[in-house]
Amino acid sequence: MAPHDAKKVRKQLEERRHTLVLRRKQQMNRTEEELDSREIAWEDLAAESSDAVLGDQLADADLRAAREIDAALARLDAGTYGSCAECGRPIDAARLAIHPAALLCADCAFASEKEVPAPGD
Repeated sequence: MAPHDAKKVRKQLEERRHTLVLRRKQQMNRTEEELDSREIAWEDLAAESSDAVLGDQLADADLRAAREIDAALARLDAGTYGSCAECGRPIDAARLAIHPAALLCADCAFASEKEVPAPGD
């Protein structure tokens, strides 16, 4: 990877990570403000619980995305960014443009998805 490309990728990854961290902080602040500013009626508890579960799921997804970005930044530092962690072949530039933190080439990603059992199996 050319040095100028690595700088561009690093900037994209760092901006995405910053966005994730900022979104998480804003979400936490909103939750604190809501809890501080009102009393929850018993009939609202079910809706609040459902919203909390959804919020936790979104937060978990953001955390996973941040970890993927950290790993991609480490691969940039190690000089292995853009190589598939499974087969070692280059990851297609179009795939990296869509998902800059991609760890696997499309073929290996597809193969690994096929191996994961569906929930309940």
